[in-house]
Amino acid sequence: NMGCPLNDVCKKGHGQGMMDRKGKLRRLLTGMAAVSSKPITVKIRTGRLKEKPVAHKYLPLFQASGMSLVTMHGRSREQRYSKAADWSYIDSCRSELSETPLFGNGDVLSFDEYYRMVEATGVDGIMLGRGAL
Repeated sequence: NMGCPLNDVCKKGHGQGMMDRKGKLRRLLTGMAAVSSKPITVKIRTGRLKEKPVAHKYLPLFQASGMSLVTMHGRSREQRYSKAADWSYIDSCRSELSETPLFGNGDVLSFDEYYRMVEATGVDGIMLGRGAL
């Protein structure tokens, strides 16, 4: 889960902070995929800063590392759980994955929003978070 935006988690290189350690991340994901008989999935945010999304740069790595599914939360670490999720960025990332399914996450609080996100982004599915509560 590279979606956690909490400072205490990220400053240790965990959660969204894993995106700052690309070499280690590559080794971790490749190793996990090599030894697991179960699907390995990854959840990410758009990046650290709202104005500098970088998640699209990681998608080829996830696919090459054998990830079975990528879920993208449409907010940056800086945004945490406030502001609107950027569904257009999720949509723009779709073309980076040719074999790995992409799920969207963020601002899906109802049945209608589920269908709006699927239509707006072309994602293969939706991951519900706090919206399920």
